[in-house]
Amino acid sequence: MLPHALPPAPCAYGGEAEPEERQEDGFCNRHPDGRFPAATDTAVDAIRFAASTVDQLRDYLEPERAAILEPAGLLAAAGASIAFGSDWPVDALDEWFALKVAVTRENAPGAGARYGGRLGRDRGLTRLEALRAITIVAARALHHDEAVGSIEVDKLADLALLDRDPLSIPPADLANVKVKETVVGGRTVYRADR
Repeated sequence: MLPHALPPAPCAYGGEAEPEERQEDGFCNRHPDGRFPAATDTAVDAIRFAASTVDQLRDYLEPERAAILEPAGLLAAAGASIAFGSDWPVDALDEWFALKVAVTRENAPGAGARYGGRLGRDRGLTRLEALRAITIVAARALHHDEAVGSIEVDKLADLALLDRDPLSIPPADLANVKVKETVVGGRTVYRADR
């Protein structure tokens, strides 16, 4: 997971932060009541398990902060909207693995003993929160939610048909979801059987 993508705790930031609240590193102080300051604020997260970054940060952070690297679940529980972004083309674009990591907070099985297991104590996102983060909340963060991000009348007919229901499978199986068909603008542009 990429710790540079989210602030270390629910806080006032972005348009809601007063200049005197901003710290030198761009992060803000925790909001006094611990909540995210406004429903219009969105934390953008590039979910993946970046082992080298985790190692580097553990050397500099006190244990309490290191235990909540990538606090997407804590932020969501505090009322923040979480939108997924990516570091593609720096990293491979594997959105289903990213969704699995967002929910389970676990690395790939072949990551080895040092980077295996769960990252920190953050609860992670629910499957529905993770799916919303990659669809409607991401569209809202880009100011395109009037056209994309959900299936509604008068929106673009962009959607993917999946081989299983991501809301009903075990969270660890999210990384194995396959796209069977992709429709863009109401026209099929990809079919797995072709």
